[in-house]
Amino acid sequence: MLVSAAIHLAGVSAFHAPWEIIAFAQLVLGSALGCSFAGVNKSSILHILRLSVGSTAFLVAASTSCALLVSHLTGSPILSLLLAYSPGGLTETSLMALSLHVDVAFVATHHVLRVFFVAVSATFLARLLKRSKLAKKDG
Repeated sequence: MLVSAAIHLAGVSAFHAPWEIIAFAQLVLGSALGCSFAGVNKSSILHILRLSVGSTAFLVAASTSCALLVSHLTGSPILSLLLAYSPGGLTETSLMALSLHVDVAFVATHHVLRVFFVAVSATFLARLLKRSKLAKKDG
């Protein structure tokens, strides 16, 4: 990703994948996701669906609020920010960015930085919680 970013930023390449390749990639990803549900009973799927709808609603509201705030403060395009902050994986949001003709590098960079920030923050918070529990046991 870093080499590709450097090549594109330097103006050496302005390659854009053809829409046929993007559509095929979306088809393959969707099929792979659908196949992962083979053999799962309906009650499990419905339970997971209920939990997913609730968490997705919360995450979409939070990411939309952040995107609107950052757009207002920086003047960055709202669609780019919505994709950059949206819940989902790097591959999926990058494909959506390609499909919507949004700056993929912007979206991907934000996703990578967000995952890094969450990983570092989660590690830090886990250590704090562990120390807090140990302090309570000793005290």
